[in-house]
Amino acid sequence: MQTKESMGPLHLYVDELTCECHEPEPEPEAKPGPKSWKPEVIADDSGHWAGNALRFPTKEEAEGNVADLWRRWMLVRETRVTESEDPPNYNWIDGRLVEIKHEGGQ
Repeated sequence: MQTKESMGPLHLYVDELTCECHEPEPEPEAKPGPKSWKPEVIADDSGHWAGNALRFPTKEEAEGNVADLWRRWMLVRETRVTESEDPPNYNWIDGRLVEIKHEGGQ
């Protein structure tokens, strides 16, 4: 008798003892990515990460913004970008902030 495991990756197999059809377990849904990315810095001896309300649609845009901040602020010790569930509100285009206008004027 063949088992589900010995038959390989089939989408449908028949249980030979009960003649019932079985469908495979559904694949877990892929976790959606973050809604946005936020830049953060450490700018003192506390080791505390600090950020602001800027949220970018891509990690690359957030990295560009925080690199610019690092170049302009003398006290920045470390930088990073982290995932955020907030909607993006800015783009980083050609080294400049561009506000994202949302429907409804928000």
